[in-house]
Amino acid sequence: MHAPSTPHRARSLVTLAVAALGVAACASGPRPVRPPAPNAEPDAGPAAAAHAAPESAELAHPLRVERLLPLVLERSPRVVAARARLEAAAQRRPQAVSLPDPMVEVRRFTRNAMAPGTSFPRYEVMLRQEFPFPTVIGLRGDAADRATEAEALRYEATVRDAVAELKDVHAERAYLAAAARVQAALRDVYRRYAELARADITTGRTRLPESFRAEALLAQAGYELTLLDELRGVEDQRLRALLALPRDVALGEPADTPPAADLDIDVEALTRRALEHNQELRAAGVDVASAEIGARLARWEWAPMFSVGASTMRNDAYDMATGATRDSTTVSLGFTLPLWAAGKDAAAREADANVRAARAVESGERERVAADVARMAFRLRNAARLEVLYGRDLVPQAEQALARSEVLVREGQESLASSLELAATWQQLRIAQLRAGADREQAAAALERVLGTSLDLVPSRPDGAQEDAR
Repeated sequence: MHAPSTPHRARSLVTLAVAALGVAACASGPRPVRPPAPNAEPDAGPAAAAHAAPESAELAHPLRVERLLPLVLERSPRVVAARARLEAAAQRRPQAVSLPDPMVEVRRFTRNAMAPGTSFPRYEVMLRQEFPFPTVIGLRGDAADRATEAEALRYEATVRDAVAELKDVHAERAYLAAAARVQAALRDVYRRYAELARADITTGRTRLPESFRAEALLAQAGYELTLLDELRGVEDQRLRALLALPRDVALGEPADTPPAADLDIDVEALTRRALEHNQELRAAGVDVASAEIGARLARWEWAPMFSVGASTMRNDAYDMATGATRDSTTVSLGFTLPLWAAGKDAAAREADANVRAARAVESGERERVAADVARMAFRLRNAARLEVLYGRDLVPQAEQALARSEVLVREGQESLASSLELAATWQQLRIAQLRAGADREQAAAALERVLGTSLDLVPSRPDGAQEDAR
């Protein structure tokens, strides 16, 4: 005869243990985000974004940087990928502070040693949960936060680089378009001179070398136009790649760039801004913090791992006289013994070395940023100086001289060779002016990349005062 068992007591203890595990899991941090359901539609991503390309008619109009900036942030594959990585990094903390999954174990005694001749079942159901040391959980969460912060800085750097590249491409396209117009105007000048030379060579007023020189320069001008047209195609494709546009999308001419101005460039003020905002330098600081957290975690490897469990055993006791069976319930507490010091000491030494390495990298980044600011500031200052020199002085003088020279050549008061040389000089000065303007815009974009923020420079004041506009 079997004595009545007490399963309600076992169920109560197991239920209490499960409830305690649930409370502990909630206290350890926010619940991890579950993966999407199998039938959930994945994110469209940049491949599908190509279907939502902006209207071609809009891009065929004159383009300004302000018009293209939203497209870069929305469509650039690098920005889209960096944004997805940042979203993924935001899920690291819930994973880091989450408790291990509880263990459920079932044991069935296939051979009953208490009553070999009796066939009653005997089995045990156990539930066990492990708990890392609370400080370890907190440090893991801090490490995940630092990793997310570093990913956010990488996203900022990606956006910054995409904007800087857009400005670089826009400046180059503007330069090539303006250079093509200059080259076309020069070709017209050479064509007029070549026609004049053909008419005057029979009369002897123009010598054969001068006529050949005019024809050669005319052919060279045509080649330069072809070269500029191909370079414009290269830069157009570069812009399409940046915006993830199809290759057949027509792009409008770049709008005129702002006129040159004498700029106050305070290298010390710019260096302070760069040391405050540069993403690589800030990321290096985050890496130092992460390494320090890693060093603390390595020393907390000596902390024990706790475990709490509960079990119920069916038919645990057997009374041979009466044949009655009884159930048993248990509650267990346990912890690990950190006995093996060699591995833990090695982990601590490794973590300390990583801290030293991260600090050295941060120091190197600081020096690199300061050097890059000085270098880019010189490029910007020199390009602005050259643009002003060519635009205000040399090019206007050359244009006046060229117009006067063409009149004198037609009147026979000046040789064709000197006028051809003057036209070539004007073309070189005008191209140099345009190149300096493009270099100024590109240097400003490169300086913004080093600063990690937008560059707002103001024209020089008459009193020499300087302002670092933030």
